[in-house]
Amino acid sequence: MEREDGKFFPKVMKADLVTDKLVELCKEKGVQIRFQEPVLSISKYGSQFSVTTHSQAVKCDFLILTTGGITYPNTGSTGDGYRLAESMGHTIVKPKPALAPFLIRDYKWAHLSGISYDDIKVDILRKGKCIASLQDSVLFTHTGVSGPAILHLSRYAQKKDVVRLHLLDERQSEQFANTLKNVISTKKTIKTILHGFGLVFRMIDLILPMCRISENDTPSQLGKEKRETLLQKLTHFDMEIEDAGTIHNGMVTTGGVDLGEVNSKTMESRIVPFLFFAGEILDIDGDSGGYNLQAAFSTAFTAAKEIKKRIVA
Repeated sequence: MEREDGKFFPKVMKADLVTDKLVELCKEKGVQIRFQEPVLSISKYGSQFSVTTHSQAVKCDFLILTTGGITYPNTGSTGDGYRLAESMGHTIVKPKPALAPFLIRDYKWAHLSGISYDDIKVDILRKGKCIASLQDSVLFTHTGVSGPAILHLSRYAQKKDVVRLHLLDERQSEQFANTLKNVISTKKTIKTILHGFGLVFRMIDLILPMCRISENDTPSQLGKEKRETLLQKLTHFDMEIEDAGTIHNGMVTTGGVDLGEVNSKTMESRIVPFLFFAGEILDIDGDSGGYNLQAAFSTAFTAAKEIKKRIVA
């Protein structure tokens, strides 16, 4: 079925059905699928390739490498394709996990797990300089932060970088500063006022002690220094990244076969004739939301169409 955003999903919303259908179509076409038979090496003699496993050597005229990346190795995608491509003369852009949550150093805020912000600005800082920025949703977890903004930025981040959350945007920050000045005689506490700006109480209870502010303090009890410290924390909530993703939690792999060595119109190697690539073995990675699956399907279709054209000819 087609969703309102133009994406297609199985009617029962189960990804297994897609896999089952692809396997079914392969069987109908007489495709042989060999399990528990990893490829040890590939080579080319004259016009033919030889694909060697523990039990046999398979000869073929055309070869497509679609072995995936290094992430989620329990699915069988362990990075073997990079070794095979390199053995055929291809350059491999260093693979690393992407679309991964951040583990935060000295994380003491597991109690925030489940808190999410739908639309906040997130920066990645390295040695004080912003190297990437995005505005999207963020989710606090038991060990750090996740959500679309974090996943998308993970391809740029590395250990010891700082992830900065703007819990209040520029407009909200200005409004909050004005509110503190204009309600100086109010009996409302800072905690109540912040809640009115969309911050949940668990987050407020974390931030106020950082600024040496009591949960019962009112605006009239805050001096200039404390007001500035609070505003700074609300717009610059900084956390040091302990890990920006591992092969076990990265949804995709960034890096892979250098795209400059592959003909994008056919997916054929520019180095080895009749060798093709498709999917995540290539140095391609997109945002979450089905884009990586689409890239895999599209590059595979392009390669298969080119091979069929040559066979028919």
